[in-house]
Amino acid sequence: MSGATVQSNSSVKRLIRKVLGWAGLEIYGARGGVYVCRAPRAGRAGRTRSLPASCRLHLRLKEAEQGFVEITGDGMVPSEFESSLVRLPSIPDGSVEEIRLSGVYEFLFRQDRRSVILEWRRILVHGGALVIRGLPDFEAIATQYVQAAEGGAGGGLDLEHVLKYTHGDVTKASSDQLRKDVFTAESVTAELRGAGYEIASIERVQHELGESAPLWLDVLARRRD
Repeated sequence: MSGATVQSNSSVKRLIRKVLGWAGLEIYGARGGVYVCRAPRAGRAGRTRSLPASCRLHLRLKEAEQGFVEITGDGMVPSEFESSLVRLPSIPDGSVEEIRLSGVYEFLFRQDRRSVILEWRRILVHGGALVIRGLPDFEAIATQYVQAAEGGAGGGLDLEHVLKYTHGDVTKASSDQLRKDVFTAESVTAELRGAGYEIASIERVQHELGESAPLWLDVLARRRD
């Protein structure tokens, strides 16, 4: 292929991306192919609810992007409502001190996840905390698999256990109950920084009894001004 042809193809690709961008779309490459998807974006506040001082949200996933939002704060009995976790129009901009979640982030498809971290940033106060617990650490899991393959001390993980840690039990779980992506400290850092967060800490931890090594990531990020 000549240099002129390569340059022409690159120009066409840039033009396509530009036109899609005007329409609020982008090209999204993932395992299984290349897709045209909505560009990640935050939502907007709508009919908002009254929130307590020092408001904190605890998010739990129900299915797909649907879940439960528990509200706590000073002088308020905890309350809960069902909602899409990707769009929280009832929560005002800059009103939440902390968002805490476990078993949510890794169950969202990447495009939804990129939108939801923008939505969560919208509702956090400046410097507000996003706490993500129990992300499977692909780097640590892969290290344990290599260790097992090499017959190292500690046993490591076989391929079946690798799949269970990274995606879940594919023989029993529905598609909504399977993790949609793999994560490393580096990939999570890049994703959150790109959405306007500062990383306060990422720790590799053990969350389950009997694990041969810490295989999970606990993340503390803060909304960057």
